[in-house]
Amino acid sequence: PVSFMETPGAKEVGVEFYTYSKTFNMAGWRIAFAVGNADIIHALNLIQDHLFVSLFPALQYATIDALKKPER
Repeated sequence: PVSFMETPGAKEVGVEFYTYSKTFNMAGWRIAFAVGNADIIHALNLIQDHLFVSLFPALQYATIDALKKPER
C-alpha cells in the first residue's frame, strides 16, 4: 500500500509506524519505529522513555544490522 508519508504535507500533521515483524522476520521481538511530525515523534519518545524499558542490547544490534542489509 501507499505510505501516508508519500502524501504532500503528511509529515507536518502525522506519523507513520513501521514494524520489523514481517519484512525482517522479527515477529515477537516488538521492534518498530515511527517517522513524521517532529513534535509528535518527540512526544512519543517522552512516553516511551517513561513507560517502557529498553530492548535487550543484542536485539538492538540485530535491528541495526537488519536495516543495513538488503532484503532477502
